[in-house]
Amino acid sequence: MTKKNTKIKGIFTILLVVFCALVAWAHFFHLDGAFDFILGVLSFEDTLYAPGYSNAGFKCVHEGTTRERVLELIGYPIYKSLIYCTAENNLEGSYDYRKLYIIAHSVTDIIKGNSRGSGNDITKCADGYSEDKFGSIKLGQSEYEVMKILGEPLEEIWGYSKSPNSTDYRIRLISIKNGKVTSKLHKLYYD
Repeated sequence: MTKKNTKIKGIFTILLVVFCALVAWAHFFHLDGAFDFILGVLSFEDTLYAPGYSNAGFKCVHEGTTRERVLELIGYPIYKSLIYCTAENNLEGSYDYRKLYIIAHSVTDIIKGNSRGSGNDITKCADGYSEDKFGSIKLGQSEYEVMKILGEPLEEIWGYSKSPNSTDYRIRLISIKNGKVTSKLHKLYYD
């Protein structure tokens, strides 16, 4: 074997060891796992996180963590989705019927509809909910005013990340019911 071939083989071996170490690290320590970590690097994802957010803090949020503790760990989210009536409820693929989007503590969107299209799929509404009360909510109204009118929602989805350029980004969502975390979602979103 020539000196040149031995050198190339040595470089290849070092690169292979470094690659395997990186994949092992990403698998065990990166929040999104090895596959999404590598795809995120290759796709040049552009994630904007909420001020105060950290992966370390997000890892400390578990089912049962209180709303107040979430705020201590990772701060206020970029946006909230307050769900008052629903047909099915989860972080992915929910069929929300009555929902408000909150950005910077005020209403930015009012959703009245059903993603299934029939409009007859409501299975549950928040205590004290009424169509008249929901209809009185206006864009720009504060989150505090909404809570005074409608009370606690069935569920809150807190979003801690977004893509400023509508491309691939790392999703960070927390679902809260009755003041406690019920689930969280973290993965790479491919657009």
